Amino acid sequence: MAGSPHFEGVVVLVPTECGGRSRGVHTGYRGQFHLHGDLQDLADVLWTFLPEERELVPGETSCCLIEFFRAELHTHRIEEGDQFEIREGRRVVGVGRIVKSLAT
Repeated sequence: MAGSPHFEGVVVLVPTECGGRSRGVHTGYRGQFHLHGDLQDLADVLWTFLPEERELVPGETSCCLIEFFRAELHTHRIEEGDQFEIREGRRVVGVGRIVKSLAT
């Protein structure tokens, strides 16, 4: 990976009692990114939750930076305001929205 995020977003982890994770996540988490809830449209990304030293626990909201492993396949289709899901297999563990493109 290049080490530069492609997008800034806002994400909410689904609460455990609603089917979300039982544990929180930290910067470096690699849940799958699904644009517009399309199960066929997924990408592997590296998540950075802000501030970086915190743990994001189920039910919490955080700003995040999103870095795609294969940016050339995905970044051209994403716009500010787009909604996405974070999945682990078939389970939705987070939802969010793109706030800003950081791509140059």
